[in-house]
Amino acid sequence: MPELAASVSSVRKGHHDIAIGNILGSNIFNLATVLPLPALIAPGIIDANVTNRDYPWVIALTIALALAIYVFKKSKNGSIPRWVGLPLLGSYCVYLFIISSGSSI
Repeated sequence: MPELAASVSSVRKGHHDIAIGNILGSNIFNLATVLPLPALIAPGIIDANVTNRDYPWVIALTIALALAIYVFKKSKNGSIPRWVGLPLLGSYCVYLFIISSGSSI
C-alpha cells in the first residue's frame, strides 16, 4: 500500500517517471531481499498451486506491462493511456477471485 500511495501521489503531481520507478524499484527490492528471507530462515515445500497458478499470472502481467511501456513510450505525450490499466486491473480482480475461491487453473 505505501507504494500505491506514493505512486498515486506522484502521478497526481505529474511525475509519472517517479511512479514507474517506485513500482519497479519496490518489486525488485521485494524479490531480491524480502522474498528469500523466509526461505533462508525456514525452508519449506512450494505448493504446486504456486507454480501452476501464480507464476503464469505474474509473468503474463509483467509482459503485458512491459509491452504497454514499450508501445506507448513513443506516443505523442510518451505516457500509457488510462484505458490500458483497465485490463490489468480486471486481470488482478480475476486473479483475486481465483485465489479466494481456492481453485487452480
